[in-house]
Parts: sequence; C-alpha cells; structure tokens
Amino acid sequence: MSEAGIKELVEDKLSQEESALAKVCEINVPGTLAYVTTVDDLPAIFEVGAISEKFAKRIGRRYQMHWERYSDPRRVYIAKLRPKGEGDFESLEKLALEIGWYPKPEQVAVLILSPEIEKKTSGSDQNWEAERLIKYRFAPKYLLGIAVGGSNEPTCLRDYAPLREEITTMTKDRELIEGLKDRVLNLMKKAFAGHPERFLPIYDLNCNLLWPERDQS
Repeated sequence: MSEAGIKELVEDKLSQEESALAKVCEINVPGTLAYVTTVDDLPAIFEVGAISEKFAKRIGRRYQMHWERYSDPRRVYIAKLRPKGEGDFESLEKLALEIGWYPKPEQVAVLILSPEIEKKTSGSDQNWEAERLIKYRFAPKYLLGIAVGGSNEPTCLRDYAPLREEITTMTKDRELIEGLKDRVLNLMKKAFAGHPERFLPIYDLNCNLLWPERDQS
C-alpha cells in the first residue's frame, strides 16, 4: 500500500474514534432511553432502524415478534430507565435480563437512544412509566451508543421467557464481552464505510467504555 493510502487509513480510523468519543455520555442513569436487541440484528438496524412487525411486512423484511400476546404490531417498544428502587428497569443489565429474549442470551445488544426521540413517542398501553412506544420505526440517526453483554450459562428457557428466569449475569464473562465488542466494531466498519461520523461508542452493560479507548494522558 502506498504512503498516501496508509495515511488515509490512519486518518479514517482517527475520525471514526473521534466521532464515537463525541457521543460518549452517562448511560446508566434514570431517563436513558434504550432498545434491547441482539448483535445479529445490528446490520439491519444500522440500515433502516428498529422496525415494528407491520413495517417489516411493508418493506419485506424478516421480523420476529418477541412478545406476541402483548405487543402492538404497529409499534416499536423503547425502555426508559427508572430511578433505583422503582422497578426492574433501573440499570442496563437489569433491562437486558428483564426483556432480553431466549434464543441468543450470549449476544445481547442494548441500543442507547438520543433523548430527542422521546418527543416522537407515546406512553405505554398499560401506563408503564418505563416504556415508550413509537409508531412503525425509529431511524438509525437516533443511535448514541451500543452496550453489549451476554451469558453462556446453561439454560432450559423456551418460547418467550425473559432471560431473568435463568440467567444470573450478563457482565462477568469478559472474554465473551470482548468478542462482542469486536463483532460490533466490525459491523460498524462494514455498515458505515465512508461515513466515520456514524460510528458509535461501545460499552458493556455496566456502562464501562470498551471502544474507543480514552486518551489517558
């Protein structure tokens, strides 16, 4: 590779990291808006956003309804972290354990959303203060970061059981979390090629920043 080509790659990497660092914020605080998904689903979300069942049918996308008896097919369900002691959604890990879905407990991704999205949402059908609804989809532009975690604990879960039924933690397996971080970073490099401004910070579910690394000097 030419010297100019190497220089361009270095500059691109730096701009990716600078863009992600500019989005770093406190995420494990009351009021944080989040959406629970899996690492496998990130490429589609990077492209069109998180979508409802009805919108998926309209555009011909695969869609798996996680909570068939409780979900409105027209809406996307967003969680809102609550103050400590006021319910199950008081931290990102508790949120992931509460509504993370059975088949892929080893690759949970919690999307951190811009506060700007809240004005486009409505309240829960059940008046749950920890839940906001948005019609049809939310666009990728509202993404502020991605928190990853998971567990390889043996599980007998079936159907639509939340992970909290058998999984005890999603933050202790550091090798697993490091692998998830690398996967997410590679997915961003593929999806955001030529658009370094779209890169997002990656955290674990304890809200430690995994990528990019902060300058310690």
